[in-house]
Amino acid sequence: MLKAEGGIGRAAMQSWSLRGGIRFGYRAAGLALIPLISFILLIALYQYTVPDRTAPEARQGVLDLSRWNFGQKSFIALNGEWNFYPTEFFTPDDFRNGRTANASSYSAQIPNAWYSSIPADKASQTTYGTYRLIAKLPETGGQYGFRVSNIHSSHRLYVNGLLLGHGGNPTTAASSDYKAENKPYSTFAWVQGPELEIVLQVANFTLSNGGGFEDLYFGSQADILRLDQIRFAFEFFGLFILLLFGGYHLSIYVMRLKDKAYLYSGLYFLTLMVLVVLDGDKLVLQLVPGISNEFYHKVYNLGGFSNIAVLGIFLHHLDGKLLTRSHLALLLSPIALYLGAVLALPYEAYSKIGNLPWGYVTLVVAFYLYRAVRLGLRKDGQLKQKESFLVVGMLISVTMILLVGFLYSIGLVQTDMGRRMAFLAVIMFMNSLLALRLTSATEQTEKLTEQLLVRDKLKDEFLANTSHELKTPLHGIQNIASYLLDGKAGVLSDRQRTELALIHDTSTRERPG
Repeated sequence: MLKAEGGIGRAAMQSWSLRGGIRFGYRAAGLALIPLISFILLIALYQYTVPDRTAPEARQGVLDLSRWNFGQKSFIALNGEWNFYPTEFFTPDDFRNGRTANASSYSAQIPNAWYSSIPADKASQTTYGTYRLIAKLPETGGQYGFRVSNIHSSHRLYVNGLLLGHGGNPTTAASSDYKAENKPYSTFAWVQGPELEIVLQVANFTLSNGGGFEDLYFGSQADILRLDQIRFAFEFFGLFILLLFGGYHLSIYVMRLKDKAYLYSGLYFLTLMVLVVLDGDKLVLQLVPGISNEFYHKVYNLGGFSNIAVLGIFLHHLDGKLLTRSHLALLLSPIALYLGAVLALPYEAYSKIGNLPWGYVTLVVAFYLYRAVRLGLRKDGQLKQKESFLVVGMLISVTMILLVGFLYSIGLVQTDMGRRMAFLAVIMFMNSLLALRLTSATEQTEKLTEQLLVRDKLKDEFLANTSHELKTPLHGIQNIASYLLDGKAGVLSDRQRTELALIHDTSTRERPG
């Protein structure tokens, strides 16, 4: 009987393993399909989001595009040497009327937006001034577009004497009239003739360390419109996906309060959503133009840094050995202090430390990654091997978000497409991790159920065999008791008759039918 039990058990386990392997294959294919399609789509659209790197650069305030074919080639970045007039606001009329003849100027290398990782140049350190560039175009002229992405911290854009765009209200002093605004936008102009004059008035009384600008794109109207549409679609897609998954995970937590992993993952997606819609093309500023610069930066910092804190709490919940309570207290205390400063101080005050907080959270994520790799190699935690692999993949993707974002901000990469792909990877890895944990729990329940069914079947077989073995002696006991009760072996006393009757009745009830 033990051999039979072992054979049934092994057969059940082999059947369960086969079904589990098939289910895992289907799940892996299903989870990877949508991210794979998204990656392919992003790569296909990549060429439409970056400027043509073969374009010439400006020299001493002049950019020669007379041989550039905008019909066959993509848009370009207006990089190179612009003329800069410090502490002066000149209009196109001033240049035409010769009022700038005696004004001091020098060449400013664009892009020159200030970041804490690189020194601010002379132009970006100036609180206000005027940039000017002359572009020589093909004589045919045409309809052109400009894409403004990042100008610190207020500006007016003139093209051939016309005011085509502005951000905030630049002034010559930090007065009540000064208004900071750094919102991406596109503008268009019909250019007739071989020359294009660009005048950019810039004022920065917000960032005490430096200002400057970058990512001023120029191209045909069709190319700039397509760039706008692709960027908006990317931003809106990110908003929708993160809001969807954040709400979905929180809904699961509400229905299953014991599993706080879904609470922390939902909060992580929502804080990541805040970072996405306020960074890059700053979708929220396009959808809600009335948001002040102060409020924008506060929400951006609160969302970005709380995102890293929630990620740490999520990892601690997954496995206490991955991140201990002491690790969390040590790593998250500086983040909590900085968030307190963000809430209590104006942007001009806490922005003086530049990108130092972002450098710190990058190191924090690197420590998360180190602990995850260490735990996976030691295999002494609660996480299974597949779960450890997904955690490591998720943390590598988070690191790529921070790293690519930093490299893009200082101009070492031409596009933040890598960061967008990393966003998708984070979503894929985190959802795969939670799905794997849920299915593992479900499979464990199914395994226990099948084991109980096997045990129940073995119990029935045991009872059947036992009943057969007991049937013969019980029948003999019943016959003997009947024989004695009939008085065939002699006269019985009342006590003997009572006890024999009890034996007869009991054996009759217990005998299998």
